[in-house]
Amino acid sequence: MITTTRLDAALQSLAAGRPVIIIDDDGAEVVLSAQLADTHWTAWAIRHTSGLLCAALPASRADELDVPAMSADARYRAQTTTFGVAVDAAEGVGTGISATDRARTARTLACPGSRPTDLTRPGHVLTVRTTDGGTLARSSKFEAAVDLCRLGRLEPVALTAALLDDDGAEIAASARTSFAYAHDVPIIDVRDVAHHRLHRGDGHRERVRPVSTRTVDVPEGTVHVVDYLDELTGASHFACVGVGTTATHPVHVIIESSHHDPFVSAAPSQQDFEQQISRIAEEGGTVVYLRSYSWLRRRWAVSQDALMQGAAAAIVANLRRTQAEERNRQTTNGASRAPQPAPR
Repeated sequence: MITTTRLDAALQSLAAGRPVIIIDDDGAEVVLSAQLADTHWTAWAIRHTSGLLCAALPASRADELDVPAMSADARYRAQTTTFGVAVDAAEGVGTGISATDRARTARTLACPGSRPTDLTRPGHVLTVRTTDGGTLARSSKFEAAVDLCRLGRLEPVALTAALLDDDGAEIAASARTSFAYAHDVPIIDVRDVAHHRLHRGDGHRERVRPVSTRTVDVPEGTVHVVDYLDELTGASHFACVGVGTTATHPVHVIIESSHHDPFVSAAPSQQDFEQQISRIAEEGGTVVYLRSYSWLRRRWAVSQDALMQGAAAAIVANLRRTQAEERNRQTTNGASRAPQPAPR
């Protein structure tokens, strides 16, 4: 089970300018926020890694900074790492190789106001152009590093380097945890980051957003309907909630393969939908209705089932949060209307 605590620890470390270790089946990377890079932690990263520092940043931002891919056709190979040219900061650096200089270059890359003229090429910080979809489009430590920065509300540029053991070899999987513990550095898997994005959003937008509410009358009573926009896929979903529903009531998920309103048009799942709506109108509960999206619109690194499960979980979480807020309002209003003792 992926824990929120593990992700929170990683985000807190990045926000403090400290390192995080990101792992996958192929290895481990030391990651720092480029925005907060300083001499101390950059030197620490150099000492415990290959020493080859990379700056992972969105390909769109690399284009704005005139940092092209090294290979002319690299941008078309979606599932391979696309390295960009190496750069140095144009001002405030010496030779460019020191930890101080490379931290300065990292901060320059992360600064929203930086322009192409603020960088010199070639330099000593190798760039990596990441995909716009992050870990959901490409399961990579570089994409995860940029996603983590976004989730922490930092500029989406990460300073990374491959973690090595004392002999200079790539660190074994069995040694990663002990290294992280010894140095008090949070460790997180690429899959943890993707899981969070599937269920919670990218740090700037929630996975789903409520856009409208309505009530629908059925023979058994009335149900409350909330329409949602899926910020990740662009699909429109909705949830039906019976009167008096609490967190203990069951949730039923229906996945439709075509865009239509099952309240007014026939569908293969209409019988199931009608049965569930009747049940929640009488007994309480929730029906989450997920609509499909264009699978070909983007190449995903996660399955269609994972995308749908994430959407359903996000909708239920939003409903639970809304219900809790409503209960708190009712409690507060009730307390304010309670009779006050007469003054003596």
